[in-house]
Amino acid sequence: KPEAVAAVDEAPQHSQPELAGQLGLRIEIESHGLLRLVPTKPAAFKDEAAAQLSCWPELSRNAGAQPSWTFSMDAYNDVARKLGTRRTDEELPHWVVHAWNASAAFCEEAATDCHTCRYVKEAPHRDGDVAMLPYQAEAVQFGIRRGGRLLCGDEMGLGKTLTALALAFEYQEEWPVLVICPPTLRFQWRSQI
Repeated sequence: KPEAVAAVDEAPQHSQPELAGQLGLRIEIESHGLLRLVPTKPAAFKDEAAAQLSCWPELSRNAGAQPSWTFSMDAYNDVARKLGTRRTDEELPHWVVHAWNASAAFCEEAATDCHTCRYVKEAPHRDGDVAMLPYQAEAVQFGIRRGGRLLCGDEMGLGKTLTALALAFEYQEEWPVLVICPPTLRFQWRSQI
């Protein structure tokens, strides 16, 4: 290891310099189980510092013009300790780990769910009907996974009406459906039904 890294490894906790602050680094979430170490000011980041970090066994340098390194959530405590941002007895907060695992479970569930909504398969389509867009189908899948409960906050004009109707169509055994909307949208709903 370079001398600077060895000095950080061996420094007592109370006098350890905060390497993250000196180098201008922050830790971000990359994906499930992975974190990313990135400079706060990439243009000012020195090559010597990049070479130093690239020697750490926990870090894997990412390709690209901007320097960044990926590491596993399991290595978080070691990396944070070396950076001087955490004491050795301090762990990643429990709520962060819980939220991370819940997010991973949701992503896994979404990836394995290949159910095509009934609206796409069974609804009578008229000439001029617009097919559901991928983000609408994803919203319907989200609602199906939650037992029909969905609060759709899309911007105006993105097809919330069609999304809501497709989700309602999924539960037609439980009809009738009551649609409550502003009077100005009555005809929009009627034309979509």
